[in-house]
Amino acid sequence: MKDEIAETVKNLLSKGTVPMSLIKDKVRYRRAIVVKLSLKGHNQNEIALKIGCSVSTIEKDFHFLREKGGD
Repeated sequence: MKDEIAETVKNLLSKGTVPMSLIKDKVRYRRAIVVKLSLKGHNQNEIALKIGCSVSTIEKDFHFLREKGGD
């Protein structure tokens, strides 16, 4: 999964500009994975390692989801 996300980001960045809709979709996709892994019992460190991002990003995702409840 980490390789898929990294490859997608690499491809998008190589094109020069990335439409905001794709960035939002990528964030929504990551947050959905974060929720799914959390419900399976993974902690923030494990989730960050699994999807290849920082623990800080996962913490921000959890904060966003608690405050906004989703999108």
